[in-house]
Amino acid sequence: MKAALTHVTPGAMPAAELAAWAGVATHSHTLRTRQVDFEAAKRNLVEWAARNHVAAVGIGSPWEPVSGAHYGQYETVDRDRYFAGLVDSESVMDRPAVEGLVAELNARSGGTTLFYLDNETPKNRYGHLW
Repeated sequence: MKAALTHVTPGAMPAAELAAWAGVATHSHTLRTRQVDFEAAKRNLVEWAARNHVAAVGIGSPWEPVSGAHYGQYETVDRDRYFAGLVDSESVMDRPAVEGLVAELNARSGGTTLFYLDNETPKNRYGHLW
């Protein structure tokens, strides 16, 4: 098993071994605060990944404005109903909008970065672990 790059002093690992590593960013709540314009958020994410040579980015919820509205509703007003199982979870999945976002980000990246769904994985009682 290779040591994590976070514990490697720059220049201490041979270039050939560094080339075997791929940068992956996971679990980025794409529109969590909704303080960034959606179009700007998409553009910034693709540009950041390219600039930093990130091979894959796991995008987390809320992914786009439609799911953002649902998350706002079911994390506040209807939270108890949702977690009590009184809301059909399929009705709040927003599948077309989410799949459209993933397809758009992958198209914008031109194949240099793989964008995929990564929502709360892996997670256990201690929070987010990777």
